[in-house]
Amino acid sequence: MKRIDYVDFAKGIGIVLVVLGHCVSTNTSIGRWIFSFHMPLFFFLSGFCLDNSKYTNFKSLFLKRIQQLIIPYVSFVVILVSLQALFFGDGTFITALYVQFKRFISDGGIGATWFLPVLFFSELVYFLCLKLVACSKLFLFILLVSLSIVGNILHSLELDLPFSLSAVLPAVLFYGFGNILNGTIQEAMRKFGNKRMLLLIPILGLLTVVLSIVINPAINMCLNRMTPYFLGYLGAFTGICLIFLMSNFLARFSKKSFFLDQSKIVIKYLGLNTLSILAFHMFFIGLSSGFVKPMIGSYFMYKIVEQIVVWFLIYLSIQTINKYFPWLIGKKKLKFDNTLTLS
Repeated sequence: MKRIDYVDFAKGIGIVLVVLGHCVSTNTSIGRWIFSFHMPLFFFLSGFCLDNSKYTNFKSLFLKRIQQLIIPYVSFVVILVSLQALFFGDGTFITALYVQFKRFISDGGIGATWFLPVLFFSELVYFLCLKLVACSKLFLFILLVSLSIVGNILHSLELDLPFSLSAVLPAVLFYGFGNILNGTIQEAMRKFGNKRMLLLIPILGLLTVVLSIVINPAINMCLNRMTPYFLGYLGAFTGICLIFLMSNFLARFSKKSFFLDQSKIVIKYLGLNTLSILAFHMFFIGLSSGFVKPMIGSYFMYKIVEQIVVWFLIYLSIQTINKYFPWLIGKKKLKFDNTLTLS
């Protein structure tokens, strides 16, 4: 699929929200608001970017996603478990490594890496659904909704699969809708004028805030917690619409502004490097909490310093992976310019 600026901006805004969401508690208003839609957004975007014509059979999709998702997942887990053992382990490194690996198994994941296997299985399930009911979008819609309802029932019965795999059931709905609505969304993004978007953005923003306050406990896809069902999905899709409109407005806004121009460069850069950020940001937050926080007495000042430290480490990790280890993000070599160059 040809790169679309507002999609890269949506990914950039989304990954900033992911990082901020993990820097605050879901008990806070901002945390609840972010969690109400930030991960549904990424599943929706993944489906939106799927090029159905590239995969004629299940095997071709399976093998490609092994390279793009499972190999990075295993690699990130090994690296993160090792880093956790090195920086936070007790005793010898081997002992700490064993303890961290046991924790990874018992916790069913490490950091935000749960997204990768869930996305992997969501794509495979959606592909099978697509082949099963290819004759009718209505039947496909009903099937996707039915899977999300099954996921809701499993959560209510506390029947959760390890490694967050129960989240595949709601995730495949967002992924599928993103793919099904691709053409409709692109057409709408072309037709929407700036004035209409400026009117809708605050309305949708206010609606997402209200829904995030009403929904209790906070949405958490990692835990397959999308309850109450109707409000949970309404909040998620409202947030997705909000980010798409904001991103489209940002992509089309042509008035010259140094601050805006630099912001667009940074957001697009982040949008092109979401996988690296997703994998390592929680470890960097932990590093900051463990080594920087004890030196700063003020909570407010620490939160400012935390953002500086975390984003600096994120930048270093992106540059290192892109230059030396592109296979970590499922690439043999980068096919696009994703360097950060401020003018």
